[in-house]
Amino acid sequence: MTTIKATLMRVRAYIEQGGFAVLEYSDKLSGRKFTAVGVVLHKDRLCEGMDYDLSGSWKQHPTYGMQFAFDGLRRNAPKTETQVIRYLTKYCHGIGEKTAAAIYLRYEQDSIQALRERPAEVATAVPRLGLQIAMRCSESLKGREATEDVRAHLLDVFAGLRISDGIVEDCLKRWGLNAAEEILRNPYVMLDAGIERVGFRTADNVWLKAGKDPTAMQRQIRCLTFTLDSVSGSTWVPEHVLRQEWLKNLGDPRIMGGQTPPLFDEVIEHCESEEMIVRHGGLVAAQKWARLESGIARNLVRLGGRNWNRVKTQAKRRFAI
Repeated sequence: MTTIKATLMRVRAYIEQGGFAVLEYSDKLSGRKFTAVGVVLHKDRLCEGMDYDLSGSWKQHPTYGMQFAFDGLRRNAPKTETQVIRYLTKYCHGIGEKTAAAIYLRYEQDSIQALRERPAEVATAVPRLGLQIAMRCSESLKGREATEDVRAHLLDVFAGLRISDGIVEDCLKRWGLNAAEEILRNPYVMLDAGIERVGFRTADNVWLKAGKDPTAMQRQIRCLTFTLDSVSGSTWVPEHVLRQEWLKNLGDPRIMGGQTPPLFDEVIEHCESEEMIVRHGGLVAAQKWARLESGIARNLVRLGGRNWNRVKTQAKRRFAI
């Protein structure tokens, strides 16, 4: 896997259906122009004149020659002071916020690069840092150079939330250089991807922190399924109880800002039509748990038709219970 920092010179071709793109780039280090090919699902990511990080590998095309086939593409934006300070304090052991702020005061947006490549110079310019710590931090930053920008943006996405380091690593493994963009576009993709230690609360906090519509139908549906899983230890929940708990999880005035969410009936009917839930006699259950319960019930009925004492004796012998 190779990572290249380059400037997008021209979009030579883009196929709307499927998102296949042929792009002309200029390498930031050598200035050499090259062709990159890959899938870009959202064309608005492509802005001529902007800098990008591309991850992928070089391949020889029988007609068009050497091309860079990318599977990760991220548009670079200048890091803010907050992002730089957060990154330094996160990945540089021995650097606190005051020291990170002093480094930024001297080097601004080049702070991370300066500490990574010229630690002795930074230690001299910021005496409170110390040469030994600067050298150690330089090695740490070198080990993360390829994912530096996306890590800085992920830390910004999760700022203020109590998350483990593993969540950032898992997001990087799942979406690569596009991790922050994918999560900001739809924070609930972390639930669909099965990112460990990320539940509805974390994804929902990212949704709200990103300034997305708190009354959006997508959020209401996610909130309903979360409420159904957490409202009680029973598979089936009375519909009126589910409604009350759903509104509690959804309608905090500080979150909703006085806005009116969609009607509960509209949300629950959508979930039922998509076979996410089952309704019966004023009760509601998640489809997956309702099916599991039905399967267990069928097995018990089948077992009940046999000699029950014999079944228990066989079970004791087999499972030593």
